[in-house]
Amino acid sequence: MAKKKPAAATTKASGHTAGGPATPTGSVVGAPSVPAAAPAANVAGQAAPADAGGGNVATAGTPAAPAAPAAPAKPPKPPKVEQNGVTSPGVGTTTARIWEIADSISASIKAPAPRADVMKQAAAESINAATAATQYGKWRKFNGLKSEPKPPRGGPPIP
Repeated sequence: MAKKKPAAATTKASGHTAGGPATPTGSVVGAPSVPAAAPAANVAGQAAPADAGGGNVATAGTPAAPAAPAAPAKPPKPPKVEQNGVTSPGVGTTTARIWEIADSISASIKAPAPRADVMKQAAAESINAATAATQYGKWRKFNGLKSEPKPPRGGPPIP
């Protein structure tokens, strides 16, 4: 069952509704409906300058500020490629740089880039280690590579 809104309450003294002040016919919206009071006197007993109070000033006759020039159209972004459930990073980003490092190492050794080599190069370029590790994993998944094989542990097996 929908609730009914109560009717707007009108105060007897001002004639205003609860939703906002009533505007008499022929007046400017936003202009004060009561004549402005004389400026208050300052500490020395002199009248304050007319602009000192920052009070309500009708702005009906002032022209609007000129509109800002239209921004030039941005060139379209290159489409991102999605593969194996992973979307390639945007061009020129730090994450794209990790992928570039992994691609260049892979091309030079003609095999998937080892994690240690990518992490070392990322550290040399002052890229956050956590970002490098995450993006390396995404790069491997994007390229259809399984997780990097782990080296065998040095100790004998536990019986």
